[in-house]
Amino acid sequence: MIYTIVGTGKEKREKAYKELLNFGNISNHIYSEQVAGIEPLIEATSLFGEKIVANLIQVMDVAVTRDEIIKLLPQMERSKNIFIIDEPFADATRIKRLEKFSKKIFD
Repeated sequence: MIYTIVGTGKEKREKAYKELLNFGNISNHIYSEQVAGIEPLIEATSLFGEKIVANLIQVMDVAVTRDEIIKLLPQMERSKNIFIIDEPFADATRIKRLEKFSKKIFD
């Protein structure tokens, strides 16, 4: 399951994160240099059966990692785990692509 946060508005971003905390605490913070760690999280399960919540921070800013994320979007969408894609500086093209796979977009 994917939730996306775009834009730099402080109040909207805080509101989005507050709402997303209902899924549980963020267990993984992933930046573009750690993009290889996303795929194992798609099928991962918690010891106690909780959903894993991963926060992907500006992973689409770098072309190589953007391509990897785009490839993984369908799998992340079907996953039982929660993926929060935080792209404060996303352009319209990136937002449209993320809209196709995100359960909700906070803008």
